[in-house]
Amino acid sequence: MSNAQNASNQAVLDCRNAPLSLNVRAQLVDPENTGKVGPTEAALFLKKSGLPDSTLGKIWDLADPEGKGYLDKQGFYVALRLVACAQSGQEVSVSSINQTVPPPQFTHEPIEPVVFLSAL
Repeated sequence: MSNAQNASNQAVLDCRNAPLSLNVRAQLVDPENTGKVGPTEAALFLKKSGLPDSTLGKIWDLADPEGKGYLDKQGFYVALRLVACAQSGQEVSVSSINQTVPPPQFTHEPIEPVVFLSAL
């Protein structure tokens, strides 16, 4: 396992304790609760963040460090955290995941007033 994979695995949200709004978003892209979000579904959802494709590509790479080609629940939460970081002007990196930032915003989706806090 690479250093990036180790860092990503150590600095992620524990999805079992994720805020309800995160679980609702996961259900939007994985309605059958398979535990996997494919690249097409993830891209369509994450593009609603308004971030540039280059930033979304970097987010995907960090959320799927093993190159599986899909996001599991943990990877999806990492992607949401990184979207929130990018939207707040933070660097998109593993070290940003633990920053306290407002929740990510997506078009055509009401946002609950929940602040992401580090779960670690």
